[in-house]
Amino acid sequence: VICAVFGEGSKDKSTVKLIFANVKEDDILLREEIEALQRRFPDRFKVLFVLNEPPENWTGGVGFVSKEHIQEHIGLPSGNKMVLLCGPLPMNKAMKGNLAELGFSDADYFQF
Repeated sequence: VICAVFGEGSKDKSTVKLIFANVKEDDILLREEIEALQRRFPDRFKVLFVLNEPPENWTGGVGFVSKEHIQEHIGLPSGNKMVLLCGPLPMNKAMKGNLAELGFSDADYFQF
């Protein structure tokens, strides 16, 4: 999805906000590429990395992705917002609960 929005030749002007959860900092796949896209499209691509076991100097999110992470990074539901979920089933179940508590309906998200 990110490549379709920001890939070469794309005319898509969507804004993408990614919450990317991992256990440790070394677990973050494609981090360099993701951060490069964020630098290239600073007004359209925002990333929040969340770690369960962060290093001491970590400035990103900590713990499991929470309702607060979602509200602060993604915001509340709006007519033109779609949340895409991808991850282990227990995480997706928790995310659906968090989204529901924030007022997102089933039509506001898609699970891969």
